[in-house]
Amino acid sequence: MKKKSAFLYYLDVTAPFYYFYLVPTAIALAIVSFDFSFQGLFPATIDSSISSQHKFLNDYFAICNFFVIGLIVINYLRHPLPATYVRQIRQHYATLNKNQQSINGWLGIVFFCFTLGLMNLTWFIINDEPLPPYKEWRKGDTLTYLNSFAHPYISAIAFSLQYALIVFFTLIFMNIFDNRKYR
Repeated sequence: MKKKSAFLYYLDVTAPFYYFYLVPTAIALAIVSFDFSFQGLFPATIDSSISSQHKFLNDYFAICNFFVIGLIVINYLRHPLPATYVRQIRQHYATLNKNQQSINGWLGIVFFCFTLGLMNLTWFIINDEPLPPYKEWRKGDTLTYLNSFAHPYISAIAFSLQYALIVFFTLIFMNIFDNRKYR
């Protein structure tokens, strides 16, 4: 039997962790296959001029993102780590040198709070201005293209990867709290 990681415990409490990526992505790919009218849920989405499918993808993955972050935090608060995971965290923490242990300090907590806050703001900021020609693109235009102007299937994959990255950073953040608690 494969040894499970304490890192994924708070997602595994509810369901196997890959369901939180595969199921929303499959649903998004199925829904954008149809032509439909969607006005948006968030004020920035409602005001934008991007297609209905791109509006849906932005709002759908934002809702999935906030749901999973909430689920991780609730599981962290309600389900203590079993003794095997606590032992695993202590053994791993003991192998780290002082520089590697420093991420578990207050500065690491502030860094991850700031990073997660900025990453979650991207769901509310939509850039629907026309892009310049490809050779004149600025920094960030590739992400704008993928999220707002690419084919809906490509945009669904881009949104799902952004969502997975935010969930990954949230799990790292909870892992830092576990390291601080059980070191």
